[in-house]
Amino acid sequence: MCLALLVAASTGTPAAAPPDPKAEYFERLAKVPPRSADAHVELAEWCRKAGLEEYASDCYLRALEIDSDCAAARAALGYERYGAGWIKSAEKRNIAKRPPPPEGRAESPPAEGGTSKEGSGTPEGTPVEASKEPDEPSAKATGPGAETVQKSGSQETPDVRKVERKGTAGDEAASAEVERKKEWAKAAGEKIAVNFFTYEDPDFLIHTTLPTTSREFKALLGNLKAHKKTLVGLTGVGASTRIWPDKLQFFLPKSVPEFERFADMVDNLKTPQVPEGAYTLGDHTVVLKTDSELLPRVLGESALAKLNGSDRYIGKWLREGIGEWLSTQSASGLAKKQYQTAMTYAAEVIKGEEQALKVFDIIEAADFKTQELKRNRALSMSLVDFLFKAHRRGLSELIRALKSDAAPAPPATDAEFKAFHLTYISFQEEAIKSAFRWSLDVLDEKWKLYVISTAESFKKKEAPKEDTTKKKRTR
Repeated sequence: MCLALLVAASTGTPAAAPPDPKAEYFERLAKVPPRSADAHVELAEWCRKAGLEEYASDCYLRALEIDSDCAAARAALGYERYGAGWIKSAEKRNIAKRPPPPEGRAESPPAEGGTSKEGSGTPEGTPVEASKEPDEPSAKATGPGAETVQKSGSQETPDVRKVERKGTAGDEAASAEVERKKEWAKAAGEKIAVNFFTYEDPDFLIHTTLPTTSREFKALLGNLKAHKKTLVGLTGVGASTRIWPDKLQFFLPKSVPEFERFADMVDNLKTPQVPEGAYTLGDHTVVLKTDSELLPRVLGESALAKLNGSDRYIGKWLREGIGEWLSTQSASGLAKKQYQTAMTYAAEVIKGEEQALKVFDIIEAADFKTQELKRNRALSMSLVDFLFKAHRRGLSELIRALKSDAAPAPPATDAEFKAFHLTYISFQEEAIKSAFRWSLDVLDEKWKLYVISTAESFKKKEAPKEDTTKKKRTR
């Protein structure tokens, strides 16, 4: 190294700065397939060689989240085989030292997966496998010329990580709200002199003047279901979770004139601005383009509002972040490279504002200023993306905590919101620490490194490759 410095000094060329292993880690993390346990193990082994033991442990734990039987990750974290499951090596030695059980009484082996926590059959850092999304139950189309759409499926075991279901009172309130929406849709149809076909399933209430066999209706329903599937994967709430107990309501008119009549006569919008091919007003969304970029945002931003009937408050950053992330993962978002654009923009904001920007500036904001909406959406999306990539189970644990009965109850009036929000901020901070085992200062550092490294990786991919062909020397 000294020789290199002397050469650099003699030639006037500054010595290259040594590579930052943390920055390289986040760059590598951004390229790891999110559902590959082997890829996370490979990254963990690289971390160990680079001296990043903490990050290595994170990677091994993420490998176990994907595949709880991943032998390499288990071995690295100190587990050994015990029958059909796994157990910590120290616990296995303790078992060997135990006196034999009384005659006639068999000793029960540890539950599969070990017992790192008292009363738990799952080791710390290992998730319970999420249930697969069951087929949708039958849904009916009602109205003149109505059709019945039949779908069959079996009930799956609910994900134990999901937010607990609320009582019968919550179910009754949700059912009453659905009936109110149907009555409102009927009145809206009378205003514009049309009869709606109504499609209903556990998540969506769609009113359309097109047949439910039409290409447009099938495209809208297919896109909504695809967005929901992506949402379940992001939040880890479980496919059987009631995300929208009172159902999201959509209207699909068959033509532009009908769309404009609905906007004018029902929603009192004389000249609706719909660059995204849809608009949302109140609790309903009117759709002109079935692949509108507004749809994933509607699903994402509303996903946690009434999760399993819970009325607990969710911060602006998490709502906007999930909505924006879902939009970047839609077919339209992927085609336009919205994820790359948002992450690059977030990195520019982080580098530009430097120490003036802290992660708590984002997560403690009760609302976003209109002129800063693009900035805050990008930052919120990048934070949600980081939490998901860094510790998927942690994100689902955070959501569970924020929607639990332990979270502060929302205020009864707007006048009480300020005092409530201070309590909520404190609760949210403790929930983040519990879910991710990080203080906000550590979260701030890791998040910024991840965003900047991810954006740099995009630049490297887009940079034109240098011509490495050796030019012939001319004499």
